[in-house]
Amino acid sequence: MPLPIKKNVILAPYTTFKIGGPAKYFFVLKNVNDLPLVLNWAKKKKLPVFIMAGGSNLLISDKGYSGLVILMKLNQIKMEKNRLLVSPGLPLANVLNFCLKNKLSGLEWAAGIPGTIGGAVVDNAGAFGQSIGDLVEKVRVFNLNGFKIIRKKDLKFSYRQSRFKKPNNKYIITQIWLKGFGKLTPEDKKLIITRLQKRKDNQPQLPSAGCVFKNFIPHRSANQRSGVGLMSQTALNSCENSQSKIKVAKHGFDARFTPIPAGKLIQECGLKGKRINDAEISEKHANFIVNRGQARAQDVLSLITLIKREVKKKFKINLQEEVLCVGFDKENRKG
Repeated sequence: MPLPIKKNVILAPYTTFKIGGPAKYFFVLKNVNDLPLVLNWAKKKKLPVFIMAGGSNLLISDKGYSGLVILMKLNQIKMEKNRLLVSPGLPLANVLNFCLKNKLSGLEWAAGIPGTIGGAVVDNAGAFGQSIGDLVEKVRVFNLNGFKIIRKKDLKFSYRQSRFKKPNNKYIITQIWLKGFGKLTPEDKKLIITRLQKRKDNQPQLPSAGCVFKNFIPHRSANQRSGVGLMSQTALNSCENSQSKIKVAKHGFDARFTPIPAGKLIQECGLKGKRINDAEISEKHANFIVNRGQARAQDVLSLITLIKREVKKKFKINLQEEVLCVGFDKENRKG
């Protein structure tokens, strides 16, 4: 039976930004056993492959993607002794709900974060000083050589990074083991409600990709890579970017703490509400770019370029994108 691979599928409806042109080829993966077949099909056609899940944290070019897009719909979850075994296509909200039903604590920080658990692992997503990498024990992955297990120590988790975001990554996550949960308390449940309300109050409800930029970290020691910590004065004095440190301090930010919110830096540049066509830097949270209806990827990219230029001018800081840009060539990445 031939694989149900479709042609010229518009990707915008599959992203939280509601932006993006067509994929040349498109396949919905519901059975992990189809993965070797579809990847070999792409290899024979010499096509690049992009894996999509929840479509958050993603900006797809107006031109679309000139290869094969695989949409992950692997979405199983179960308890396995003292750990969770989760498929990568499961929404992060569903994983949190499963934890609540089974009275497990440790994932409360994820309340209100869009996307899937697989995408969260790739990005080492986190909030409130915690990240998914804290809970990952190991993952099962696939490439054209077959399936294998990669344990936590080899996943190279750091602030919003993992080995899966490296340019030379050839692995696709097919299963995730999470462990290290505590026992859920009434206080944990209240914390989830509080954080959901905080997100509603402080973050825009229009289509977006979430935070566009990583928070700025003047200095990070080895034991601070995946979280947020207080810098010692010695560490502060050894900050590599001393010019940035001086600029940040001049504008009232405390450079002894990491990270410094990118949204605050953007706000200080007076960019809230700046709009290009239907793309807008949110009035509610400056590290969000929202789609007010008919925004194009190029409009968003132009705002990204503007933000980086203005923050660089004011603070001598080079902001790094957290959002992943897909389908752009060097020419249309200029903004």
